[in-house]
Amino acid sequence: MSASMTPSFCRLSYLVGGLRISVGQLSTTPGPRTHILGFTRALDAFSVKHVTIVASELPGLGRFARLPEGVAARSSRVKVLIGDLVRIAAALWCGINVLVREWPERRTTTIVYERMGVFQSLASFHPAKKRAVRVVESQSLLANETARDRQAIVLERLAAWLERRSFEKADLIVAVSPGVRDDILKFARVQREKVLVLPNATSQELARRPIPPLGKTTIGFVGAVVPWHRLDRLLEAVQACGDPGVDVEIVGDGPAVEPLRRLTEELGMTERVAFTGRLSHAEALERVASWSVGYAGHEKTWATSMYHSPLKLYEYAALGLQILCTRAPDALTLKRDGVSVHDFEASDTDSLGEALQRSIECARLDSDEARASRRRIVDARHTWEARVQEFLLAIDARTSLLDGDIETR
Repeated sequence: MSASMTPSFCRLSYLVGGLRISVGQLSTTPGPRTHILGFTRALDAFSVKHVTIVASELPGLGRFARLPEGVAARSSRVKVLIGDLVRIAAALWCGINVLVREWPERRTTTIVYERMGVFQSLASFHPAKKRAVRVVESQSLLANETARDRQAIVLERLAAWLERRSFEKADLIVAVSPGVRDDILKFARVQREKVLVLPNATSQELARRPIPPLGKTTIGFVGAVVPWHRLDRLLEAVQACGDPGVDVEIVGDGPAVEPLRRLTEELGMTERVAFTGRLSHAEALERVASWSVGYAGHEKTWATSMYHSPLKLYEYAALGLQILCTRAPDALTLKRDGVSVHDFEASDTDSLGEALQRSIECARLDSDEARASRRRIVDARHTWEARVQEFLLAIDARTSLLDGDIETR
C-alpha cells in the first residue's frame, strides 16, 4: 500500500488512555511517547488524516503526567484504593471529553484507535464507535501488570473486566508481541485472526541520521530505571569481566536509581558508571549514538513468557550499536535479519556474562561499514512506516470482513 492508495476519506481518531502518558519533550514516559509520535507521524506518510487525544492533556489531568515511576508502589493499600477511585472518575471525565471533542467528526471518522489505559475505555465514548472500525492496542494485560508488578491498583477485577470488554468490542486488536497476543487469547473471548501482532519500531529519520565514529567501549541503557530491567546484573557482570576499558552509562530515572548508585560504590565502579538522569528524547539519542553496546535486560514478571516489545532495541539497532539483551521475539527477529544481537537468558548469570563478552569483542572489531549495513536493514524492515503499512493492510482486510456489520452494531 502506498500513500496514493490510502482512501482520501480515511480519518483516524487516536485515543491515549494512560493518565501518566505524555507526549511532551520532558515526558516521564519516554517509551510510550516515542511509540505514539512514531506511529502517528508514520500515518502522515500514508495520507491518513488523524487526531490524537491524550488523557493527560485534557483539562485538569496534567498533574498525572508529572508523577514519577513507582509512586503508587510505595503507598499504602488505602491510598492506592483512593487512587483507583480517582482513576475511575478521571476515566469518566476523559470519556466525556472524547465525546464532545469528536462529535463534529462523528461522520468522517473511519477508524477509532485506542491505546489502552487502566480503567479506561475511551472508544466506548467515541461518537463514531458504531460506524468506524474499532481498534484496541495492547502493550500488555494492563490490569495484571499494574496490580501485580507495580502494585498500583487494588480494584484489579474491575480493571480486568473493562479491559476484557474492550478486547471483545474491538474489530481489530493490535498486540505488540506474540506473548501479548497469547495472553489476550487466554484472557478474552476473541478469535486469533482478530489479533494483529505489530511490534515496536523506530523512525526512518533515526536510521538515516549521521552518527559519530567509533570511540571507547561504552555499554549503555536508556529508559525507566526500574527493577525488572535488572541493571544490577549488568553492573555485576561488567565488574566480573575484569575489563577496565569498559564503561557504563545509564540514561533515565526511576525507583532503582539509588540502589544502583549504592551497588556501583560497593563494586568500586564509581569512576566507570555514569548516571545522567532523565533527558529529553533528543538528548537521550545523542548519548545513545555515542555508545558501542546498547543493553535491554527485561526480565519476565507476572506472565509465563516474555511479553515486552522493547522499543529501545529498535533505537539501538537504528544507530548501529551492538545489542546486549534478554531473549525475546523482537531480539530474535532482529538477529535473524542481520542486526548484531547478543542475547542471554534473563535469569542466567553465566549466559549474561558470555553475551557481554561477545558484545565487547564485537564492538571492538566493529567498523563504520558494518554499522551502516546493519542500519540499512532497520531502515528497510523495522520503521514505523513499515508497521503502519502493515496496519493499514490489516484494516483493509478487516473492513472487507466487517462490511455491512459495522453499521448495524
